[in-house]
Amino acid sequence: MLKYIPTIFLIFLVILVADRIIMHKTFTDKFLLQFGNHLSEIRNSKNLSFRALSQKCEIDYADLNKIEKGKRNITLSTILELAKGLEIHPKELFDFSVSLEDLEK
Repeated sequence: MLKYIPTIFLIFLVILVADRIIMHKTFTDKFLLQFGNHLSEIRNSKNLSFRALSQKCEIDYADLNKIEKGKRNITLSTILELAKGLEIHPKELFDFSVSLEDLEK
């Protein structure tokens, strides 16, 4: 029985790590979707199509669509390009509510 303890511990450890990765991914996915929804609201409030915004900020319109759907994680330089194209301060792109409960998990 004692010879199986390291194996059982290893299995437990793998399950624990996998669970934490899944929870993190879930939070990240939620955040990207919330960011995308907020970006969509700003873009629509300015009556800009994907193509029009794409021309103003040098981001491909297909990528803009993926960002708004929460399917693309973006860099700080992309944040700056989006702000430039939308003619807003970059901090306005993050002006939406995020649940702190999701962060604590």
